[in-house]
Amino acid sequence: MLPFKFAALTAKAITGTAVSFDIGRLWWSRLIQVIFFLGIVYLTFKIVLRFADLNAARIVALLTATSAGLVIQTHFLTADVPVTFWMLSGFYAAQSIVFDPRPRTYVIAGLLVGVATATKYNGLAAGLAIPIFHWYANRQQSVLRALLDRRLIVGVAMVVGGFVAANPYSIFDYRRFAADFSYNYLVTPVYGGTDSYGFGTFLLAIPDIVGWPITVILGLSMVYSLWRLQNADLPERATLAAALGVFALYFLQFGRAPRVEIRFVVPIVAFLLVLFAALGSIAVRRYERATVAVVVALLAYNSLACVWVGKRFSEDPRMDAQAWVAANVPPHSTIESSQYTPHWNAFWGVDVVDMRMPSVSGRIGVLSHVFKADRSMMAQISERESDVGLEWYTAESLEARHPQYIALDSKYYDRFLNEDVAALDYPVVRDFLTALLANRLGYHRVYDRTAVSSPTWLYPGDIDFLDSQVIILRRDAG
Repeated sequence: MLPFKFAALTAKAITGTAVSFDIGRLWWSRLIQVIFFLGIVYLTFKIVLRFADLNAARIVALLTATSAGLVIQTHFLTADVPVTFWMLSGFYAAQSIVFDPRPRTYVIAGLLVGVATATKYNGLAAGLAIPIFHWYANRQQSVLRALLDRRLIVGVAMVVGGFVAANPYSIFDYRRFAADFSYNYLVTPVYGGTDSYGFGTFLLAIPDIVGWPITVILGLSMVYSLWRLQNADLPERATLAAALGVFALYFLQFGRAPRVEIRFVVPIVAFLLVLFAALGSIAVRRYERATVAVVVALLAYNSLACVWVGKRFSEDPRMDAQAWVAANVPPHSTIESSQYTPHWNAFWGVDVVDMRMPSVSGRIGVLSHVFKADRSMMAQISERESDVGLEWYTAESLEARHPQYIALDSKYYDRFLNEDVAALDYPVVRDFLTALLANRLGYHRVYDRTAVSSPTWLYPGDIDFLDSQVIILRRDAG
């Protein structure tokens, strides 16, 4: 983003007015996501090719490239695609230990895992591959000698080096970094306000990423990989053990959290696809025609799912809402807009007063239930979270503001209307939104669109940030 910031400063210095490069930033960011995604496909191919045949590598790469749940993530500017790339990069470098156990191989593997961790903390799970590949490459050593091997120690230490190089803020402002890390580590898994485990939710996210047919095959592949560990050659045995180890660590660490989003599971699916290579390779050799037919059917199914994902994005109700506002809302009208609704004036031909509603996250109420016995955490919650703007959500306040239009997105208001903790802790907001949506506060609906869903036999069922309902209300005449 630095070139765009420099261009904006240069343009302002020359012209004297601010010049927006937002479109350039958006397209550049999306291009980066696509490049990372292509890198994921390439790395799965290269990792598999080191222990299986070319056909297996091609199958895994094609299944990765057409998995709709992975393709979806390239649309969003989140860290999930980049962290998957860096995790696979670290795994590929660690795999090299079996072929080239020189110290520099360990250093490169450690640095790449460090970059993965700096990209997103769950990337650290890929670091388990380093000691696993080291163990298989040095099976003739005793356990103690293998653990004290200087190459392994240096490789693990380089994880810290890679992390600091990619995130120097962790050193330059260590106190703030440590405080932010510890706080987010505790609160991120419990935004939902539950203290249950999320192992089941974690596993059920996999079909939303690769579809049920491949999920079943991946389950069989894991079982076959465990059996294959006894008979495979060194590269295959080490790779299967490392992929299984990374998956187990990731699942145990992040599956136990109450809150599991589909995008949290995306990075580990790539490692499951690597495991599929062992089963795919033997299937091609023994049952070539049947295997080819199954793979073609899977690719067709994946491709259809990807096409439907594109349809869902193109018919996002927020896109249509922008066109509706441009065609139906008079210039200079006032629109009060909730979180997740478009910024209307960014759309060509729209000139309105876009007043953003105070965004009440509901986190104070939710987190207060989870950490009520921890005084230190309660103090941090009060300091970091805010419920400023609650007074906005009253009929009297609305009457005083008197906007012509109100725009709402269900991604925001559902948290107060559903029977969850936020709805119980914020009855004023809940009652206000309920009355507003029921046309009881002097406003009535003039626009109401819901996101297109997939057929039950296609995947994914849910798409983060996309599945929503957009409602626009207009003030009653008089």
